[in-house]
Amino acid sequence: MGLEPESPEVEYGWIEPGQMIPGHARVFRVRRFWEKPNQWLAQVLQLRGCLWNSFVMVAPVRGLLEIIANADPDLYRSFSRLSSLLQPALKRKGLRISMSALTKQISLTKS
Repeated sequence: MGLEPESPEVEYGWIEPGQMIPGHARVFRVRRFWEKPNQWLAQVLQLRGCLWNSFVMVAPVRGLLEIIANADPDLYRSFSRLSSLLQPALKRKGLRISMSALTKQISLTKS
């Protein structure tokens, strides 16, 4: 999800919108991501109608989990094991945990 920029910010990533997706108001394909541009490029991006990258993603959980599994199988396996370890204790309390709940609580960026 992109946010309308208030200024040509150089500390944010930017999203360059592509074609509008038919049947969806204000929903566009992403033409390109720009990672922390210099001042001149940030001004150009703002003038061209680009958006600040909020890093809020909207997608089916299954699709995101598949991306994580393909991009970083070790990370995916770690959380799969954690989920299976927590299930018995939570079940005794009438609760359930899923991979989607786990991924909501972590940052998937690499430093």
